[in-house]
Amino acid sequence: LVRAANAGHQAACFELAKMYATGDGVRAYAPYARYYADKMTKPSIAQRLYLRKLAKVEAEEAPGVSLASPEEERLYLGRKAEASGEQAIAANIYFLAAQAGNKRANYLLGCCYAAGNGVPQSDEEARRRFRLAAAHGDTDALYKLGHYAKNGLGGPADPAEALRCYTAAHEGGHTEATFELAEAYSKGTLSPVDLPRALALYDIAAKAGHEEAKKMAEDIRSAIAEVYNKGLTAKRAEDMEKAFHFFSVAARMGHPAANRLLGEMLQAGIACKRDLKRAAKCYRVAAEQNDIGAIYRLGVSYLYGIGLPYDYQIARQ
Repeated sequence: LVRAANAGHQAACFELAKMYATGDGVRAYAPYARYYADKMTKPSIAQRLYLRKLAKVEAEEAPGVSLASPEEERLYLGRKAEASGEQAIAANIYFLAAQAGNKRANYLLGCCYAAGNGVPQSDEEARRRFRLAAAHGDTDALYKLGHYAKNGLGGPADPAEALRCYTAAHEGGHTEATFELAEAYSKGTLSPVDLPRALALYDIAAKAGHEEAKKMAEDIRSAIAEVYNKGLTAKRAEDMEKAFHFFSVAARMGHPAANRLLGEMLQAGIACKRDLKRAAKCYRVAAEQNDIGAIYRLGVSYLYGIGLPYDYQIARQ
C-alpha cells in the first residue's frame, strides 16, 4: 500500500489514510493519515467525510501546534515521521516538499541521503540536495556542502567552494561553520594561514558556546605570547637579530606589541634595512588593536611624514 500510495494510487492513499486515522493494523497517527489524505486529488463524498474526521482527530492529537503554511505543515509531518522511525515516509514527504519548491526540504532530504535514512545512501545525491538548499541561503545546507566539498564526498574535493560555503554559513550565524572557518585559517587547510583572522573567528564561536573553539583560542594566544616573550628575551640580551626574527613571527601572528616593537626596529634600521613605510604599517596594525605606544608612533609618523604622507589632522586625532 505504501509503495502504491507513494506512486500516487488514489485508492491506496485512501486506505492508508483510514488505517492511520482509525488504528486499523497500524498505530493510529493523525499526521500520517493527513499526509496520505492530502495526496488524494479527487476524493469522493464518502472519502471527504473521512477527511473531516481526520482533521478532528489531528486537532485533538496535536493541540497547540500552529503551522504558518502548508509547506511548514508538510515538513512538520516529515519530522514527526523521522521521530517515529518511519524514515521512508519522512524521506518521501521531504521529496514531495522539495518538488513543490520548499527550500528547507532539500536540506532535510540531503540529510536522508547522507545517512541512508529511508533512501539508499548516496553522497552524490546528498551533495546535490545540499547545493540546491544552499543556493537559497540555508545555513545548515551551506555548512554541510562545505563539509562535502572539503572532504571530497559525493564529488571531487573543492577547497575554494568549501571556504565560500563556510564563510557564507558563518555570516548567517552558523557556529559550527564559524569554527570550521577558524580551523581553515589556523591550519591553512583551505586558505593561507591567517592566525589573527582565525583567532577572531575562534572568539566568535567561543562566545556562542563552542568549547573547542574556546580552547583553540587559548592555545593560539599562548603560542603567540611565547614567541613574543622570546623576542623580549633576545632584546634584553642585545641579540637584535634574534629579537627581530621573533618579533616578526609574533607580528605575523597578530601580536600588537610585537608589531609596535618591530616597527621601531624597522624605523631605526636595527638588525634590518631601514623601511619607514613598513614601520608605519606595523604601527597601524598595532594601533588598530589599541596598543597605546603604537597609536602614539602612528601619530608621530603622520605629524612628520615618516613613512606616511604628512597629515596634521590625522596626527592630532
